Amino acid sequence: MTSDKIIEKDLRIGIVGGGKRCKTILEMSHRQRPPMVNASVVIVGDPNPEAPGYQYARKLGIETTTDLEVVCERKDLDFILDLAGQRDALIRILVRKASQVPVLDAVASNLLYDVFSIQKELINTRRFLRTVLDSIQEDILVISPEYKILRVNESLLKKLKAPKENIVGRYCYEILHGEESPTGPPEGVCTVAEVLKTGRPHHARHTHLDRNDKPIHHAVSAYPVMEEGKVSYIVEVSRDVTQEIKTQEMLLQQEKLGSVGKLAAGVAHEINNPLTAVLTNSMLLLEELTEEDSMYEDLKTIADETLRCRDIVRGLLEFARQEAPAKVESDLNTIVAGMVSLVRKQFSFKNITIEKSLADNLPAVKLDRDQFQQVIVNMLINAMEAIERDGEIQVETSYDKRRRNIVLRIKDTGRGIPEDIRLKLFDPFFTTKDTGTGLGLSISHGIVERHDGTISVESQVGRGTTFTITLPVV
Repeated sequence: MTSDKIIEKDLRIGIVGGGKRCKTILEMSHRQRPPMVNASVVIVGDPNPEAPGYQYARKLGIETTTDLEVVCERKDLDFILDLAGQRDALIRILVRKASQVPVLDAVASNLLYDVFSIQKELINTRRFLRTVLDSIQEDILVISPEYKILRVNESLLKKLKAPKENIVGRYCYEILHGEESPTGPPEGVCTVAEVLKTGRPHHARHTHLDRNDKPIHHAVSAYPVMEEGKVSYIVEVSRDVTQEIKTQEMLLQQEKLGSVGKLAAGVAHEINNPLTAVLTNSMLLLEELTEEDSMYEDLKTIADETLRCRDIVRGLLEFARQEAPAKVESDLNTIVAGMVSLVRKQFSFKNITIEKSLADNLPAVKLDRDQFQQVIVNMLINAMEAIERDGEIQVETSYDKRRRNIVLRIKDTGRGIPEDIRLKLFDPFFTTKDTGTGLGLSISHGIVERHDGTISVESQVGRGTTFTITLPVV
């Protein structure tokens, strides 16, 4: 009767010959024991105590000897590996000692050595590949044709905030997109599905929302690993390009504003003269009429609308103005505090509170104070109009030592701005209000830019908006 049950046994091995092959076998058996067998080398014999395997055995605490008879006298050995080619001498000693320990000759021992060498090479290759994958900062997945994750690098594990054992073996669409089937990401094309379909590399851009519902953009590339004409694995590489996209949007915005500014300056100057003539003549006619006159209201409407047009032209000229600001060393905290005090009473009528959190010992910054007062007031009024009633505005300043930037943030608890509108906020004449010219944010953008700073906006519908202004320190 036979049994499929594998009996585990503690194998005790003696080695004769302490050269390089002995050291390799000791290294491999020390790192990774054969599966389902508990085998260990308990003694190494070699006439040369300086042999590398002999020395390594001593380092591991294994018994060593320069006398082969000591090896043969061991009664607890299951077999002896002859790595020195002394099989005949060993057998004579074993016969004299009446020992029944089997000896693997040099051919069998060398075959075992070759197996261990291949295993060592595989382990070193695996370790090298793992080190390379974990050193790459992009997110890397190795995925099976069944969409199961086979490997994941450290960069992605850190972002997923999960141990490897909770990721490997699960479906990629489940881990990355929270889906129950491979339907692809919320936005974009599933690169793995495209590779399986075409057998060729595929590139796409995916957009995800983080835990705060802010969009994160990834450039995703998937590459097939082919075996016998079929896709065996897919290597997916993902890179966060959110900041690059924001930079591109900002550069595009600056280029667009520069072009519109040149156009606006020419248009404003051309319109200003006829507006002055219309306004002057309508005011002169009004002085000659009484309020009971049938033409009085019509002329007054003409005068009022002409004044509104002149305000728009003034805003255009301000937007298009390119002269350098009159910068002087200034304390941003003082400017912010002054503007908050100026509008606080007006805001209190709508039950809107303004909270300040101004950093201590803020470095000086070179500003055109008048222009920057205009920026801050504009930001505060926009925040108030976004809230309408019953809310809070937070004004914060801080210092980024690493970038040597002063940061001003104005947060509100208003209705928020949808993404399609957010992308147009700094466009001239763009407004969602019933009244207004749509030039306030464009002018503010230009002022901040002429101070070598940046202005950006983050918003979530229903949760409020944050404007962030960064300025270089003196």
